[in-house]
Amino acid sequence: MRRIVFIQALVVFLAGASQLLALDINDTLKWLKDALETQDTVVAVEISTTERSALNVTLSNGETITAYPDNLHDEISLIDTEDERKQAVLTHASRLVAAEVLEEIDLAGQTLKLVMPVIRSSESQGRSYPGAIHEHLWKDVFVFFVLDQPDQVRFLERSMVKDAGFSVSKIRALAIENFEDYLHSGVTVESMNSFHVVSVDGYYESSLLLLDTFWSQVQDRYDTPVVAAVPTRDLLIFAESGDRKAVADMTGFIDVIWADLPRKISRDLVVWTGSGWEPYQ
Repeated sequence: MRRIVFIQALVVFLAGASQLLALDINDTLKWLKDALETQDTVVAVEISTTERSALNVTLSNGETITAYPDNLHDEISLIDTEDERKQAVLTHASRLVAAEVLEEIDLAGQTLKLVMPVIRSSESQGRSYPGAIHEHLWKDVFVFFVLDQPDQVRFLERSMVKDAGFSVSKIRALAIENFEDYLHSGVTVESMNSFHVVSVDGYYESSLLLLDTFWSQVQDRYDTPVVAAVPTRDLLIFAESGDRKAVADMTGFIDVIWADLPRKISRDLVVWTGSGWEPYQ
């Protein structure tokens, strides 16, 4: 079972992206977009409308990948001149595309360890990845499965999986196992007035809804079922359903931040059933 650390603290939710002093992350994003557009196997590059500081890259084989400039940004920030930085970005783009030209993925060996679960809304994710392997959670919220690689996240599509024996349930079990291993340092739960905010790493907070062992531990602390919400990818809040003030505060908090949230998932509150989640009435 995973460690849960309860820290009494006031949390202020900030949706901004971090920047380094010498170079703005948006400059790196633009340079990477320009560099990818010069590649022969790239059909289109668009700035993501659902992921902050990310690019949706459509390849000539029909596959779409998501490219993140974070690691590249840190690397080129150490380079002195702009010309050298742009050359490094171009080299990075070439390597990135070269690694994606295969249409199939052999889910074996180390590749298995890259499969992770992400929660998204069908409204935002369905437009970008219509063929992505997924499983329904509630209403228009689904769990998708990705290959979490150092430079980008690739959504798994059925056409990409060579072994037809990999059912959705088997992929989900694999993703959950990998996610549990990923959480080796534990999960931090901080109080925000009457409810709690979960911190993981700024990317997989919402995915924690899928970890039954975690919620079993949380539920043991309460007399009534846990109620939770994932308004966005990197924000997970919860409280005891019997605490009416906490439930009302959660709803009010979501109402306040919803309009300006990046990477929206759902305004819904969901209740823990002991083996999953269903809409809270």
